[in-house]
Amino acid sequence: MTGTGVTIRMVDIVSAPVIAALHDASSRPFDESWTARSVAEVLAMPGTAAWIYEVDGDPVGFVIVRSAADECEILMISVVRDHRRVGVGQGLVEAALEAAQRTGVRRAYLEVAEDNGPTRAFYAFLGFSEVGLRRGYYRRDDGAVDAHILARDLGE
Repeated sequence: MTGTGVTIRMVDIVSAPVIAALHDASSRPFDESWTARSVAEVLAMPGTAAWIYEVDGDPVGFVIVRSAADECEILMISVVRDHRRVGVGQGLVEAALEAAQRTGVRRAYLEVAEDNGPTRAFYAFLGFSEVGLRRGYYRRDDGAVDAHILARDLGE
């Protein structure tokens, strides 16, 4: 997917350092940092794919998705702060889900922390709805936070 100065491209394990740097640049203070090695380990898992969003050649976000059978899970999405709320995240999710749908995926899942209201609203806007809850899933310095399990049907 491209536009004026914008590219969304599928990447592989070679881009692990770029993804790790993007994650670090866009993380909330309590998020666990991903190293290039941990990103590479995730990307090496069967069924896993990643996309990077670039503006004028500079990477500003990424998404990692793992597919199995007719389902996929958004494992991680991250957008650097000064590129949020302008369509980067939406572009990444749409590109990943369109690619997954072409391989037979019919339903997408993800988890989002209870205390991450903006991200929960973002996924609701994209058509995801809550299908479950994992109590105490995310660890914080001051305790645990529930994870909302969200899903979206991708069609036939």
